[in-house]
Amino acid sequence: MTVIVAQQNITQTLTLNQSQLLALLSGFTIAPAVSSYINVFQKATISYRFGTAVFTNTNNVLSFKLGSTVVSNSLNATNILGLPQSTSISFAPANPYSGSMASSANTALTFNIDTANILGGDATSSLSITFTYSVFAA
Repeated sequence: MTVIVAQQNITQTLTLNQSQLLALLSGFTIAPAVSSYINVFQKATISYRFGTAVFTNTNNVLSFKLGSTVVSNSLNATNILGLPQSTSISFAPANPYSGSMASSANTALTFNIDTANILGGDATSSLSITFTYSVFAA
């Protein structure tokens, strides 16, 4: 049995540039795995800054993952990276404290795109991610 104690909420903002966005298939670590600690995704706002050219191959799902488990894929209805204008979207998982939380110690929280990388865009395009996650000692 895992006992969960000492919650700490952390809010961060990261900005991904064009080259980082083009390589999201491999995942972008936003909260590293730390021995004896559990990361729990809470909520996020993703703000896309359109440059001068749209990204293509954008029919893939943007998601937050805890290890290989998707914890939020609320962006699957519309991939904002394919839009020809700047926009933002906010979302949170329905149940961040799921039953799998206790078995997710030492697991990184990542931001990913599924299936294939996007293509195109330009150097002035970016994606800012403001997200909150909780860290628990296991």
